[in-house]
Amino acid sequence: MASLKSSAVRRCRPRSARRGISLLEILVALVLLTVLMTLVYQLLLAGLAEVSRSGRRLTDPQAEATLARLRVDLRGGSEVALPPFTAELWQSGPLQIDGVAAGGSVLWVRDGDVLQRGTYAPGEFAPSSFSPAMRGIRGFRWRTLAGSGGRMIEVELTWDETPPLGGSTAAGQRERLEKIQRTSTAVAFLRGDGGEDW
Repeated sequence: MASLKSSAVRRCRPRSARRGISLLEILVALVLLTVLMTLVYQLLLAGLAEVSRSGRRLTDPQAEATLARLRVDLRGGSEVALPPFTAELWQSGPLQIDGVAAGGSVLWVRDGDVLQRGTYAPGEFAPSSFSPAMRGIRGFRWRTLAGSGGRMIEVELTWDETPPLGGSTAAGQRERLEKIQRTSTAVAFLRGDGGEDW
């Protein structure tokens, strides 16, 4: 009699409770998980690439050194010479900083694809020497910002960023030239309240 009851109980239980998870169900779950992980991975890579590009714009060694040198000139200078009636307008012409290095002046000017830095002593009307500050420049412009009373200057640099050398073959060089990327950064310099620091 006990065997009849146990077989009846076995028959009353649903079939799914006895069999568990099949191999097919596990495979379908793994495929769905793989597709989902692939999509998440692609989104993560795209985000990291964008962060890398933006970080590279801000930390390009050549641009960073150029902007650091410009900041040193602004710190040492007493004022920025503005062309008449041009306050707060973008200037693509020379940026002249007066009162640098014992009363002399510094002139930042774009000459073709080179950003030049020229210096001249007090009483001179033209720079006595120019030195290249940055090569590969595609744009250089500056302005004083509205409402700053000449205390804030914004400088924008645009240059072509070339990837590192890949191979020495002609195909490798051609591929490198195809990957040139135009990069731009704008930096604002604010003079302190006492007029002593940028």
